Amino acid sequence: MNKFLVFLVIGLLGLSNCSKAPKKWTVKYQLLNVGKETPVYRVRYLLQNGSVKLVGPINTYNWESEELPEFESGSPASVEIEIISGKGTYQLIILRDGAFHEREVMPENSPSFKIEANI
Repeated sequence: MNKFLVFLVIGLLGLSNCSKAPKKWTVKYQLLNVGKETPVYRVRYLLQNGSVKLVGPINTYNWESEELPEFESGSPASVEIEIISGKGTYQLIILRDGAFHEREVMPENSPSFKIEANI
């Protein structure tokens, strides 16, 4: 019986010391128009592998990226808007598993704006 308890304790200690895989998150980027005009703009955003995706020109009122799964905990995420023509004010949003992770409104009449966060 004592040998069983010793093996049980050793087994539990061994399992608790196993390295856990990092948590993975799904990220989505959104731009919400908070102004009265719809400018033409470009969007740059960070992918899971660290590369940057460029989309545009865009002339829609609001914009959102596809869902990007497999962001590891602690990895960087960012989204940037660049106004090509016209005027506009957008709220930039980084969603993590569908919930707000980071959001900020760009300054009025700013030609570009970027938000960053660690997931």
